[in-house]
Amino acid sequence: PGLVFVIYPQAFNTMPVSQLFAFLFFFMLVCLGIDSQFASVEVIVTTIQDHFADAVRRYLKRKEILVGVVCFISFICGLPNITQGGFYFFQLIDYYAAALSLMASIF
Repeated sequence: PGLVFVIYPQAFNTMPVSQLFAFLFFFMLVCLGIDSQFASVEVIVTTIQDHFADAVRRYLKRKEILVGVVCFISFICGLPNITQGGFYFFQLIDYYAAALSLMASIF
């Protein structure tokens, strides 16, 4: 984070038309973040469609509805992160997810 939010803005200040380059750079970062979210949602939706094809076709007639449901559930699961204890919740999940996945991969 230090490189992106400290060093690059300082480097942009030395360039001509620095505000334009800074805007384009941070706009690129936003686009990369949104693209990462699209990829994450698409992985979940494709997995659900592959494993539960009959139920998805029966209850959710269109793929857009499934994408909306996945996004809504992800939004609800992310709400604890914006509370005052959100950082501690994040640390808890991060520690146990890393420790359990490491233990599962070892054994």
